[in-house]
Amino acid sequence: MATLYAQSTGNWSAITWNTAANGSGSNQTPAAADTLVSNSYTVTVDANYTVTKVTNTGGGTFSLANGVTLTCTDATEGVVGDAANVGAVTMSLASPNAATLAAKVKGGNDANEYGVALSGTGQITINNTVTGGSFFGSDATGADGVNISAAGTLIVNGAVTGGSGSYSRGITCGLVAATITVTGNVTGGSGYYYAYGINNTGPATITVTGTVMGGMGAYAEGIYNAGAATLTVTGNVMGSSGYAG
Repeated sequence: MATLYAQSTGNWSAITWNTAANGSGSNQTPAAADTLVSNSYTVTVDANYTVTKVTNTGGGTFSLANGVTLTCTDATEGVVGDAANVGAVTMSLASPNAATLAAKVKGGNDANEYGVALSGTGQITINNTVTGGSFFGSDATGADGVNISAAGTLIVNGAVTGGSGSYSRGITCGLVAATITVTGNVTGGSGYYYAYGINNTGPATITVTGTVMGGMGAYAEGIYNAGAATLTVTGNVMGSSGYAG
């Protein structure tokens, strides 16, 4: 069980991984029990891999290639954001490219630290839970579990929950015509303000099969739709001590 740091940009299978960020440790091939850090580099996930956790401390990202599945087995946060304005994992490819992430996804502890960034028109499927982070920020600086900035497709087979930080949302979709499908409950978080389960500001199409419920924080709606989204919920919509679903 080791934490391994990427030493260059390139394919996961081809680059060097070292036990020290500066390369002064030992080179190792990643194994299932390891945590991998992008370490300022763009690491292309070029095949199916299983590790414990991936994160992007120091910057960089794990960029999904077409058709791959990345599995992270950590029981709390298999994918966690740890660098500003970039996801620990990124889907940046155009449609019809698609990839799968089997991992618990979580936003970070500081501004704009996204667990996953959907920045292309391709599709990413997340087969686990998505949770916002713990950063107490503003509308423009929340640590989202998933941040969507392109008209791609996000499929989540698992619960989506806002974070413990203000403005740290489970999913944020910007001014793009993305497609979001969640099979699982969507719940606002416990952050002091605006820890939405899903935050939408554009013309997205959002479909939820599950319960939508407000969280414990103030104005922590399960779904906050400030845009022109087409919204379909198959399930209950409930309030809470925080705010409405």
